[in-house]
Amino acid sequence: LIQAGHDREDRISIAVLSNLPNGNDADKTSRSRDVMFAETCKILVDDLIDYLSQYFPNAIISAPTNGSIAVDYFRLIRAKSMAICGPSTFCLWPTLANPNAHIFNSRLFPWIKKLDGSNYTTVFDSVMLKPRKNQTILEMGVASILAWLQTS
Repeated sequence: LIQAGHDREDRISIAVLSNLPNGNDADKTSRSRDVMFAETCKILVDDLIDYLSQYFPNAIISAPTNGSIAVDYFRLIRAKSMAICGPSTFCLWPTLANPNAHIFNSRLFPWIKKLDGSNYTTVFDSVMLKPRKNQTILEMGVASILAWLQTS
């Protein structure tokens, strides 16, 4: 999930929103089934920030962990330049509420393609990470996931 805008000095500001805990976040708690992915998620978020830093060297890029679910929804709804939602049930509705919505076309929402171009919504196709048969994403390992992301 990405929220982008400009600051007072007209620098690009990019926030990568995730469910990474910050240790004292009472409202944003990971689902018990997601806890085991927290370390991998942090590595992937850090890599995404590095990637974005290369393409937007003058941007202010962050991964805020101090917000509640309501704050993250607000960030997506009010993003000034754009809100980007990957294949996720969390970000779909607040991103659609943003006049500059960019949403991945995925099998989660087969109807989403019908919104492309309407109400300032852009729908784009995405390449999905698919582990080998009988393998979970976690079993792929962080190095394999990063290699896939960097070549896709």
